[in-house]
Amino acid sequence: MRATQLVSRYIRKDHPVQVILFVTSRCNLRCKMCFYWIPIETPNLNELTLAEMTTLAKSMKPFPSLLIGGGEPFIRKDLGEVIGTFVIHNNVNHVSIPTNGWYKDRVFRVMDNVCRNHPETYFNIDLSIEGPAELHDEIVQKIGAHKRLFETHDALIELRRQHKNLGLGAVFTMS
Repeated sequence: MRATQLVSRYIRKDHPVQVILFVTSRCNLRCKMCFYWIPIETPNLNELTLAEMTTLAKSMKPFPSLLIGGGEPFIRKDLGEVIGTFVIHNNVNHVSIPTNGWYKDRVFRVMDNVCRNHPETYFNIDLSIEGPAELHDEIVQKIGAHKRLFETHDALIELRRQHKNLGLGAVFTMS
C-alpha cells in the first residue's frame, strides 16, 4: 500500500489503517506487570471462534496492518487460520505478533505456513524479552522461560532464511 493511500484513508477516516485483534486471553505465563490478569485467570473463555472471526473480517473494510495480541497468541491452535482470514478478506499486507516464545514448535509451524501461504504479506514476530535470564524468569514467573524464548528465537532465525516475508524483533516492558 502506498503512503498516499494510507494518508488518504487517515484523512477520510473511511477505512482503518491498523486493527489490533486480541485473539485470546489465555496465557501460560503470569508476568508481574501484566494488565490482563483477571481474564487470564478466569476459566470462562469468551474467545471468538474461527467462524466468528471470519464473519468479523468479512464485515470490515480493507486495512493494511493487523496487530495480533492476547494473552499468548500462539496458545490458540487455529492462529494461522485466523491470520489467513484477515489477510484474505481485508487485504492485510503486514501482520505483527508478539509472543513469549514458549511454544517454539507451534510458532515455527504457524509462521512457516502463513509465510508460505501468503507470500505478499509481511509477518513480524516480536519476542517479549524482560531482561537477562534470571530476571526474565522471575518477572514472567516461570523457570526456563528465557531459555525457551531464545530457542524460539534461534528457530525463527533459521525460518527467516527461508521466507523473505518474515521479520523478527523484540519487545520490552519497562517498569
